[in-house]
Amino acid sequence: MKIAYLTNASENSGVGRRASEIKKRLKESGVDEIRLKHTSRWPKTIDWIVLGRQLDLRGYDIVHATNQTLSFVLRQAQDKPRVVTVHDIIEVTEPQSFWGGRASRYLYSGISKAERVIAVSEYTKRAVQARYQVPDERMRVIYNGVGEEFFPIDNFRETIGCQELRRELKVPEGVKIVLYVGSDHPRKNVVGAVAAFAKSVVDKEINMIFIKVGKPGLPAGRNALLEEIDRLGIRERVRFVGNVDLERLNGLYNLADVLIYPSRFEGFGLPPLEAMAAGTPVVASNATSIPEVVGPSTGSTSSQQASSGQAAAIMHDPDDIDAFAESLRRVLADESLAQDLRTRGLKRANLFSWDAAAAAEFEVYQSLAS
Repeated sequence: MKIAYLTNASENSGVGRRASEIKKRLKESGVDEIRLKHTSRWPKTIDWIVLGRQLDLRGYDIVHATNQTLSFVLRQAQDKPRVVTVHDIIEVTEPQSFWGGRASRYLYSGISKAERVIAVSEYTKRAVQARYQVPDERMRVIYNGVGEEFFPIDNFRETIGCQELRRELKVPEGVKIVLYVGSDHPRKNVVGAVAAFAKSVVDKEINMIFIKVGKPGLPAGRNALLEEIDRLGIRERVRFVGNVDLERLNGLYNLADVLIYPSRFEGFGLPPLEAMAAGTPVVASNATSIPEVVGPSTGSTSSQQASSGQAAAIMHDPDDIDAFAESLRRVLADESLAQDLRTRGLKRANLFSWDAAAAAEFEVYQSLAS
């Protein structure tokens, strides 16, 4: 088989991470990456459309759009099997702007044309079927994985690396760290995260700092976040970190005492999984796909189906700020609870593998080639 493996996302993003990790594992299987790279003064959407229409897909046996924003290319490849991986369709169901919604409807227009649609969660599968009426026999749920880059570092708090990271972030010894990883998009609800943190700060027995990792992604989102931080009077307790490489991100997970992730809409949600793999307790929302990630099982048809049992994170409604604040206080004050979450999180994270995801995607290719 010769597969045209279409990508357009940075490896720093969840979408790009999946494409990159799976491509590494399929490099001997005829996968030929075709990257649509944004280089001009035009908006990314226009660049992708122009570049996508110029693609020469002759000579390929299968065309795979590795995320939904490239599915429109499948419309011009009607003479061969087509695959699309859908991470989410939030920009269609909950567009951030009128024009953004219109653009996404075009970019996603090949989803219904694909012979196989891979969803990264059962939630995403249901959303795709509700919007595009894709039948079960054309769909496959294949979860994201977590790599060996994320792991608990032995005695990390006693290492020089930990001390240097604390000095760099201006976090004194003994101060607890509440970590958030993600963009400032409204759907990510980072404003809710800092609101819950501010309520936790009233507990004078726990001295804590909030660290936000990741670029804004949306300037308006960053402005709203800064306004909320100032309104709450907690600017001196907040640290901003941009995009980081995986080694540094693992260090930040190991440094943190808890990850807060109150997102309203996720197609999957990599940060809670990465945090669990690194041994960090997680307090997350119970919305969309997140319960599938932190457990227990929702009956996925994926080869990585999780076993039933107790959830590996504390979950709340994303808008229940009081509940999030109380759970942060409990995790930071109760070491036995924190350790229990670490143990459950590590066990849960072991169920998600990039090797398994790649093997499942290869099975999809084989089913189309037979």
